[in-house]
Amino acid sequence: MDVDMDDDNFDFCPPFITTEDYSFDNSKISTFPIPTTLLDKFSDPQVHVKDSDIALPEDGFSISVEDFDIEVLSNSLKQSEESLQLTLPTENMELNNAIHLIKAYREAIDEGQIELSEVIMKRISEKVSPVGGVMDQLLYYLFQPVDKQADYLRQESDKNFRAAFMTFYQIFPYGKFAHFAANRAILQAMPHDVELIHVIDFDMGEGIQWPSMIEAIGWQQRKEIRLRPLKWSEADSDCPPSPWRFAETRRWLCDHAQAFCVKLTVDTMELHDLVNEIKTTKRNGRRREWLVFNCMLRLPHMGRVKNVWVNSRFSSSFGSFLDGHLVHYQALLESIEWAFPNHLGEARTALECLFVAPLISSLAWIHKWEEMGCCDLQLGFGLEGCQVSKESLMEAMEMVSEGKSLYGVRIEGENNNSMALEWRGIPLVRFSCWRS
Repeated sequence: MDVDMDDDNFDFCPPFITTEDYSFDNSKISTFPIPTTLLDKFSDPQVHVKDSDIALPEDGFSISVEDFDIEVLSNSLKQSEESLQLTLPTENMELNNAIHLIKAYREAIDEGQIELSEVIMKRISEKVSPVGGVMDQLLYYLFQPVDKQADYLRQESDKNFRAAFMTFYQIFPYGKFAHFAANRAILQAMPHDVELIHVIDFDMGEGIQWPSMIEAIGWQQRKEIRLRPLKWSEADSDCPPSPWRFAETRRWLCDHAQAFCVKLTVDTMELHDLVNEIKTTKRNGRRREWLVFNCMLRLPHMGRVKNVWVNSRFSSSFGSFLDGHLVHYQALLESIEWAFPNHLGEARTALECLFVAPLISSLAWIHKWEEMGCCDLQLGFGLEGCQVSKESLMEAMEMVSEGKSLYGVRIEGENNNSMALEWRGIPLVRFSCWRS
């Protein structure tokens, strides 16, 4: 499909685009780089993530606490709604069990007892440890004091951040699943005669998503890529600064592109400049250009979360909001524990402190969930879902060794435009693909 830059033909697409309107030659991706293998336990799972259409564990995702796999938790919480009553501490009653304290915490928030919830939160933090079982770790990361200035575990882990990052990315499929799915969709949707590809990346980070796509384009298509990562200001997001230096990432990507004869430019842009960028691109009708949006959110290897994207509109109460997050992050921690032998427990804790704790501890301000100006984003609003190809599904299943591991991959969405990476049936990462 021709994508001229005049107003009539300009094609506005999010990062993933799998469209049946474009004829696609499978040879284009026959040399698509396959991610390096994971640990032996993963049996060579290759995973990528994501896409310009929001994919990732959604904050709207909600599963009741009754689905928890930990026996002690399910025994404590598998009760009918009729039997649930507000559990508040009194002079004659002390809640010693952390699970009961969670119930008290969520119920206190639902009843508007903010001061009480803070007392309960402090009590829970005193009972749990990052070196205990999965539930201990989950509650430790969740209820760390929000005003804590220095965390010893985090500081020690930061000393080997780069090595830890590569280890985490290679061992676990979360990031690779998203990146592979996104890049695959972009290559499949790309018009044959496009000359310049504009990629708006909402959080480029270390840039590890792009080398494989650069290689695939360089081998067969010789197209120019203009990568525009967004520069987030304090007004845009409460996200902590990225540990990656943009200049180093840009130089690394440009050197890689040069090795594959791909002309690549990497320049940041601010969010408020996005509309002007789109208008400018549409006015430039001299070349065949194509616009892609790539939006990666809350992936574990990113080690940070942008509060601006947090959305709890699907939760009718704080309790259901918290339950969904507990179920999700319990599954995430279980999948991490499964990959590590017992004698590497300290290494596992270090990786969790760097890449998982920031996601979980971001819930420490959940008691303000009703007060937050949550973004009322409607996924795919005004866009058409693009079907995920069978090839993408089969390759993703092979990456995670479905049938040999506890991971699974499933196609979702009304138009089969979404693909989820699951752990024992619980979604960990969700990719979706849309076009204008």
